[in-house]
Amino acid sequence: MSLCKSPYGFVLLIFLTFVLLVASQLRELNAAETLTFTRVDYAVAGNGPKSIVVGDLNQDGNLDMAVANRNSKNISVLFNQGNGSFGVPVNYGVGTQPLDLAIADFDKDLDLDLVTANSGSRNISVLLNSGNGSFETVNYFNVGGGPYGVTTGDFNLDSHIDIAVANNNSNSVAILLNNGLSSFSVSQNVAVGTKPWALANRDLDSDGYTDLAVVNLGSNNVSILKNSGNGSFNLLENLAVNTSPYEIIISNLDSDTDYDLAVANSESKNFSVLMNNGNSTFAPAINYNVGNVPKAVESADLDGDGDQDLIVANHFSNNVSLMLNNGQGMFSLLTNITVGNRPVSIAAGDLDNDGDLDFTVANNTSNTVSVLLNHRI
Repeated sequence: MSLCKSPYGFVLLIFLTFVLLVASQLRELNAAETLTFTRVDYAVAGNGPKSIVVGDLNQDGNLDMAVANRNSKNISVLFNQGNGSFGVPVNYGVGTQPLDLAIADFDKDLDLDLVTANSGSRNISVLLNSGNGSFETVNYFNVGGGPYGVTTGDFNLDSHIDIAVANNNSNSVAILLNNGLSSFSVSQNVAVGTKPWALANRDLDSDGYTDLAVVNLGSNNVSILKNSGNGSFNLLENLAVNTSPYEIIISNLDSDTDYDLAVANSESKNFSVLMNNGNSTFAPAINYNVGNVPKAVESADLDGDGDQDLIVANHFSNNVSLMLNNGQGMFSLLTNITVGNRPVSIAAGDLDNDGDLDFTVANNTSNTVSVLLNHRI
């Protein structure tokens, strides 16, 4: 006899549901009691920081920061002192109005290089790491009108890291394949929605190839671009989100075997979560309210429970919202933390080498980054 057909089964189901609900609430309560952050701000020595990444740039075992400064046409590199504090920034010139920044090893020399999307000069800047965290070699590659977002991955499985760029003015994504000598050329322009603003990459359909997800600020949707297997892409579908989507991440949010989407909707005071159905389709967006003008979202297991939580930067509220995952891809607000003025980008990592995940925020009008160290007990 099934549980559903037995009167005792109904009682048992209700009891189990109650136990699961209490366990979930207790976990959130315990996280609230033990999850604290300390904040330190650092000047970037640039104007208008717009995008931030973390990575071990000088190969000393510590995560450093790199920041793209929109108004001063440069990036700032800040080296980690080993305890989550950072030194004086070193700046390197790039193109005009760098709006986004990505990190990868483009020349296969085992150190991390950088690439910026330069909206004002219609190109990207590839900065090759000398091995010690200095970037004296900068190469420029034309892409198209209004490059706003950039992401990197091995799109054609040749072991070289390629680049994809969201071109806001031409409503397209440019695919730039690496020729193996750290030189890039546009192999394809893929039409997407209106005003593509940002993009991310993962294998979304579990076929072994890296796909792309693009947020279109003007058409309020996400374009899913399927990789054909050779580094060429086709538009698979457009997924509706909320108003003016500004940033996207791809992460396994419900602890299954596929990757889901989270989108910051800048004009609707919320973010959207779209769960992967596992068959190249996504469930309709579930929206969560946060602060005023959310412009960035990042995933990290902040409370150490094994699932991915979310951090959302609220541009006009001058804070970040910490959203805890219940383990099934549902989120609740833990707290809001004040940062600098006009936060616009987030990167997460273990910055102080204590085993838990911290994060850093680029503050656009205060010309600072806020480093928030996790002191989870």
